[in-house]
Amino acid sequence: MDGDMDDTVSPLLQRIRNMWEFANLCQWIYIFGEAAKIDEALEIEDIENECLKSSSTILSDIALALLKLVSSHRGLTHEILNDQLRKEYISRLPFQNPLGDGETSFSDLDTPTKIIALQQLTQWVMSRPERLREKMEELHDIDQTSWRIEPYGWDADDRTYYVLDDNRVYRLSEASKPPMRKPKRQKTYGANMRSGRGRQSSRSITEHGAAPRSSDPDSPQVKSNLGDLDWECVAVTLDDVRRLVDKFRTTRDANEKILRNQLDAHLLPILEKQEESRKRKQAQHQRELLSLAKMANAKRSSRIAGKVEQQKEEEEARAQRDMAEKALQIEQSERLKQIQSERERDLRVFSRETRLKERAARRRLHEEELAQLSEGHNPASVGRARISGRQLQSEIDRNRLALKALEVEEEDWTFDCVCGLYGQVDDGAHSVACERCNVWQHSKCVGIEEAEADRAEFHFICVSCKRQTEKASTSRNTVIKFKARTSGDLIPHPSSDRTSQVNPQPFIHPTDPSRSMNMFQVTNDSFGTPQDMSQSYTKVEASVRTNAKLFPSSNDVGGSTD
Repeated sequence: MDGDMDDTVSPLLQRIRNMWEFANLCQWIYIFGEAAKIDEALEIEDIENECLKSSSTILSDIALALLKLVSSHRGLTHEILNDQLRKEYISRLPFQNPLGDGETSFSDLDTPTKIIALQQLTQWVMSRPERLREKMEELHDIDQTSWRIEPYGWDADDRTYYVLDDNRVYRLSEASKPPMRKPKRQKTYGANMRSGRGRQSSRSITEHGAAPRSSDPDSPQVKSNLGDLDWECVAVTLDDVRRLVDKFRTTRDANEKILRNQLDAHLLPILEKQEESRKRKQAQHQRELLSLAKMANAKRSSRIAGKVEQQKEEEEARAQRDMAEKALQIEQSERLKQIQSERERDLRVFSRETRLKERAARRRLHEEELAQLSEGHNPASVGRARISGRQLQSEIDRNRLALKALEVEEEDWTFDCVCGLYGQVDDGAHSVACERCNVWQHSKCVGIEEAEADRAEFHFICVSCKRQTEKASTSRNTVIKFKARTSGDLIPHPSSDRTSQVNPQPFIHPTDPSRSMNMFQVTNDSFGTPQDMSQSYTKVEASVRTNAKLFPSSNDVGGSTD
């Protein structure tokens, strides 16, 4: 390199730049890339950056585009790129196949091997130019002539310099021995040198034979299949070209003077324009970045304001959801309380109805007993036991007191409203009573106006009683018949089985004959006359008959009445 280029370039990038395959590939893309459907905006710097990546999609895209011009397979995709590329190598260059037997893919290859494979694909494309010519626009002879790359000049060591379409300076020299200076040929070189940028076919570079490539990435000159020739890149940027031109300022060699003039007159203006354009683009890019930064700050401020507003809206929405959830919870709680209150009220109504039924049964019992005892004042039949007048009067008074107590109990009232108020309370509000259960409720709570309740034809039945009526109407009516027995029927025969006295109602026991007889045994001290004995038997018979009517045994259920 003779110190012409910057030493800060990485060894891998320097090796890539010194590969004639890389220069040939980029030159082919500059000329035929559009026909091969390769991105026209792709520059050599972009390809270098992709080569430095461990996994490059652009290199794979280039390989696929070139393979489509080589292979006869239709519908090529990245999935079958490796298989088709391997098939082409097996059919054309089986001993130089970089993909092996199927274990290696194109993306697994190192960067120099990828470049060599891509350059080989371009050579296979040029072996069938008709396929490429079909995809190109109409060509003229002058266009085909411009594809040839001529040498740009020679130096004092007889090394050849080229400038390709990438505006980089390359040098081709002999590697085995330094070139011999021939003054006569120098004049020939100067006479044959044409002004302007010379071009020569890239194929002429490959006509010098083949040789194994060097595997040392740190070597500034990488050997290739150019044989005894070395290919190297000596100038990339404007500063590199200026240093190269300055090197030839004090030369006395005619060829170097011509090379210096060519570089100074043709290449430097192009690079200076490119540098100015690059600086303008960079300045424009900086302005765009500054504008984007300002816009980003403005957007950031607006985003902050938007986020604050959004956060406020989210908080309001969250508060509304919380309020709705609380309202729903309160509603559910009130509904549960109402259901529980209705259940408790129904239970109280049921208990009250049970008590009313029991009270009615006791009233009937006391009334029948009182009626039977009242009949005991009249003379009874002969043969019946008698009871003393004092004891009879005591029984009558006891039944009368029991009836009076029942009447007082019936006069008790209960306030049990759907609003939850319960007990014997009077809050002063207008109330109505159920005609069946006699339970009082607020007229407002049951939806009744005071004027409506004061009418003479007004009738009120509470919800619980209506529900009980509906249940009774829907349920099957069960008819229970009772069979009344006399006191003699209640005394079992000595030969009867005691198990026949088992009653399915555990709280109602059949009459024990022995106990019944013992309860009403009399002595001469207790009963003085046969009439008293007759009255006693009359009372006993009435009591037994009443008990038989109210509490029949299991054998009497469903029987006929005597």
